[in-house]
Amino acid sequence: MRNLLTLNVGAGKTTYGDVRLDINRSSTANMLADAEFLPFQNDVLDVVYSQNVLEHLPNPLNALREKKRVCKETGKIILTTDNASYWAFHLLGYHTAHPILRVPRLFMKSQEYGITGPHRHYCLFTKAHLQNLFIHAGLRVTKMKFIDFGTMLPDFTSRFLRTIPFLKDLTFPLILVEGRPMRTCTK
Repeated sequence: MRNLLTLNVGAGKTTYGDVRLDINRSSTANMLADAEFLPFQNDVLDVVYSQNVLEHLPNPLNALREKKRVCKETGKIILTTDNASYWAFHLLGYHTAHPILRVPRLFMKSQEYGITGPHRHYCLFTKAHLQNLFIHAGLRVTKMKFIDFGTMLPDFTSRFLRTIPFLKDLTFPLILVEGRPMRTCTK
């Protein structure tokens, strides 16, 4: 079995991937670059991965097109992003300037969230948004599912809300998407 060359875009302090690219220096990033201008030749990577990066980019379509450009035709693109429909983002104000409820952000495991500051969010996506974005970038979605990140209050409430079928999409904070470059026809 051959080794797959994997790029982790927006790696931060994670160690996943052969090439761990980030726009900021970290102890684990081994390449500094912008996710919208990847410093690679065309069709060189087997896997292009990013975890919670797309929502932080001013132009997510450009970033997806760059991922497609550097990914081999037989490769795949894997990403997770925040689910725009997730109830806690709206009610507790994790991604808004004016939350409905003023609850301390004790329940989030990660760093500061919001629409300002170092972890600014430019967009949030639903499954339909991601499907459209992938198609427009020339990618075919092969897998899409909701995933959890297991926090205290939101997790308890989400488990309860999942018992109500029409609310299920509101109960997962993340969406995982896998895609492959669409084959180009040559005549």
